[in-house]
Amino acid sequence: MPPSQPRVRVNGAWVTLLTLVLVVTVLWAAKAILLPLALGIILAFALTPLVKLCDRYRVPRFAGVTLTMLLALGIVGGIGYVVVNQFAELSTELTRYTSSMRRKVAELRPGKDATFSQLSRTVDRVTEQLDNNAADLQRPDCTRDRAAFALRAGA
Repeated sequence: MPPSQPRVRVNGAWVTLLTLVLVVTVLWAAKAILLPLALGIILAFALTPLVKLCDRYRVPRFAGVTLTMLLALGIVGGIGYVVVNQFAELSTELTRYTSSMRRKVAELRPGKDATFSQLSRTVDRVTEQLDNNAADLQRPDCTRDRAAFALRAGA
């Protein structure tokens, strides 16, 4: 009797991982074919109701498909036209935006503690304004105004 060879068992997790890697690799290699095919299938599903509508109105099939494709191409072309114009406008204004951003960054750099000093100035201004408002509320004539406002708001 020949000696029995040990059986090699492959763990299920490794098989799943290798299968996943293989599938992703095949799909990545075939994307030049699969991407246009998938886009065509999606377009066919999206445009079929319009072609059926043309069929219902007794428009010949060829004319219905042609009208639907012209409509779809017109929509895609219009969207493309708008996007191209937006990019052209952005590219002309980009230099202005860039110079504005550089100027603002340069304003933040004057000293090592420039940002901290601007922050502390802002906090000082807010504190001063709050102190002024608190002082105004402590005046005797202001308490009468607050009472009148409370009465009007409750009415």
